[in-house]
Amino acid sequence: MFEKVVTILLPIFAIMGLGYLSGRLELIGKNSAVILNRFVTHISLPLLLFGALASQPIDEIFNLPFIVSFGAAVLVCFLLPWVLLRDKSDMSKRAIRGLGASFANVGFVGLPLLTPMVGTLALPALGVSNLIVLTAMAVTVLLLELARNDTGNLGPAIRTALVHTFKNPIIFSLVAGTAFSISGLSLPGWIDRTTQIVGAATPPVALFAMGEALVAARLTNLGEIGVLAAVKLIVMPLIVLGILQLFPQVDPKWAVSAVMLAALSTAVLEYIVATEYREDVQEASGLVLLTTILSALTLPVFVIWSLHIWPLP
Repeated sequence: MFEKVVTILLPIFAIMGLGYLSGRLELIGKNSAVILNRFVTHISLPLLLFGALASQPIDEIFNLPFIVSFGAAVLVCFLLPWVLLRDKSDMSKRAIRGLGASFANVGFVGLPLLTPMVGTLALPALGVSNLIVLTAMAVTVLLLELARNDTGNLGPAIRTALVHTFKNPIIFSLVAGTAFSISGLSLPGWIDRTTQIVGAATPPVALFAMGEALVAARLTNLGEIGVLAAVKLIVMPLIVLGILQLFPQVDPKWAVSAVMLAALSTAVLEYIVATEYREDVQEASGLVLLTTILSALTLPVFVIWSLHIWPLP
């Protein structure tokens, strides 16, 4: 089992390492990380998710134990920094910290991690987990807008949060793919093939872009970042593991997927949100860097642990 896990995980970190090296040497330009990130988040990943969800029956897309365990873990880890880091920080800082401790990097690392383990189930699991973590991002944007708004008027803040969420191509693809699945219609062959061809670029480009993005990251405030990293990398997958024990009949593939996705590092999108609102940018970039480095140690532990509990064929 250990050899299988190493075979799956090492290429992931190797490709990220190549991206980091490319960014350091500026092999493909100074703004390449931004461009590659946009390709993944705006084109390849949305098309991949739409094609996967649209071509599967609705009852095979959503799994209750997965949704409950992963959703609860995101919620708890979003709120936990508000309790653990009791300082005089305002709501904006707390919201960014909560997002950093709960926003798993499912969009960039989830697919190459899960596919060798659970096969075609990887895409539905990726779609549902993306929906959950992007909901956490929407709540964060709402809190940031409320903190920015001095009038106390909820309307503009809610409107901005909703627009920010539904303008996200990933959210749009999830909604459209689910709607197409519910309709019972068959996806035209050429559309299905197009989503597969473009979507196939997602894993390598996402990992490479992740590595390039780390070049700009800096480690500061190690005390606070360390707490957030512990919540993200240890507490979050432990919560998922604990809740899944309440579902003795859980499908092993869905259970393993939930644990693995929960054990991933903090997503680069957390840093992007922090940059957009100019809130703890250095701390956010440091958290992405630290969790990415430490996940090389913690992720194999949770992968092996989950496979021990729910052996896969």
